[in-house]
Amino acid sequence: QIVVKNCVFEHTGGSGFVPNKSKNVLVQDCIFNHTGSSIDNRMWKRGSGMWPFDCKNVVAQHNKFMNAHGPMDSYGSHIDYGNENVVFQYNYSYNNEGGFAEILGDNINCGYRYNISVNDGYREDPNGVPWNKKGKIFWVSNFCGQNPIRCPNVGTFIYNNTVFVNDTLNPEIYFRPDVGDVHVYNNLIVVGQNGEIIPTLIDNNLNDLYISNNLFYDSSRIDLDSDLENNALYGDPFLLNSVYLGDNNPQAYQIQNNSPAIGSGFLINGSTDTTNYLEHNGGLDYFGNSVSHHFPSNIGAFNGSGFMDILAINVEDIKIYPSVTDDYVNISIQEYSGLIKTEIYALSGNFMDIQSGNKLSFKKFKSGIYFCVVIYAGKKKTLKVVKL
Repeated sequence: QIVVKNCVFEHTGGSGFVPNKSKNVLVQDCIFNHTGSSIDNRMWKRGSGMWPFDCKNVVAQHNKFMNAHGPMDSYGSHIDYGNENVVFQYNYSYNNEGGFAEILGDNINCGYRYNISVNDGYREDPNGVPWNKKGKIFWVSNFCGQNPIRCPNVGTFIYNNTVFVNDTLNPEIYFRPDVGDVHVYNNLIVVGQNGEIIPTLIDNNLNDLYISNNLFYDSSRIDLDSDLENNALYGDPFLLNSVYLGDNNPQAYQIQNNSPAIGSGFLINGSTDTTNYLEHNGGLDYFGNSVSHHFPSNIGAFNGSGFMDILAINVEDIKIYPSVTDDYVNISIQEYSGLIKTEIYALSGNFMDIQSGNKLSFKKFKSGIYFCVVIYAGKKKTLKVVKL
């Protein structure tokens, strides 16, 4: 009965927290930042934020795993070998050098669901060797401590995660041979349209693969293994994120109500046992929305109904950006430098404020959708903004 809650692990030379030969562990509402740090030369300079080893019944949820460093491992979190019933869920993973999801061997019923990963896996292999030390989105291995001995897993799962990768990095997706049965459903993977090709390799040798209903966009930049293409979707999921390099904010990775991801997931059900992660979907998404046990979920970590057309921000010669903000937005009007006034209304229609100039502040407003009536040169244009 081990509880680690509301803790901050920052600039640790190795990992943040490593439960070892333990059971019934809960890690919740913690921040792991700059594990594997090198700010002191005596530090180990390597480490995932958290990794359980030879444990049973581990739940890690509502944590932030950020900025892990190191030449090996150094994921936001990873599942080492010899574990049973380990779930990483409802976590935010950002800018971790090794990658997002790493699962080693000899594990039973272990995996990741309803997490958001942003720009994880920027490490390059020092020798340029593929499928080795390069950063990864998903990595499933059968390493169990001693080469050449390898130990496959039972019931590995990776489902309903949202992953964003910008144009500056190209992490791999790699499943080794003989890793057992792997279940990969409903993951939303969005990559920038430029940059190097993202390589993927799903080895079929001695593996039982259950891969379906994942969405890849823009798939033209991903060298998709044929196994990943099974019942895959390729349309624009219409994320709220409008920042070219990726917004460091999990709220930006929700989707609009016209997204092809809505209701397009693979139905995960069949058990009332909440630790049967393959047949019990947990009932909630990353944002606290319910997930049905009878109808297919959305693809990704957001299972809400979506926001209405909030990225339709260009109206003739006027632009308001960013359309999703926690503070300021800017107004740009072509060939106009005169007076601008903006009336701001809540979604209910209630008047909220009037502001002047080409910069609006939403800092004092609650989260929600707002209408901005921009008045200039005798014209009025109404635009929408989402306040996080």
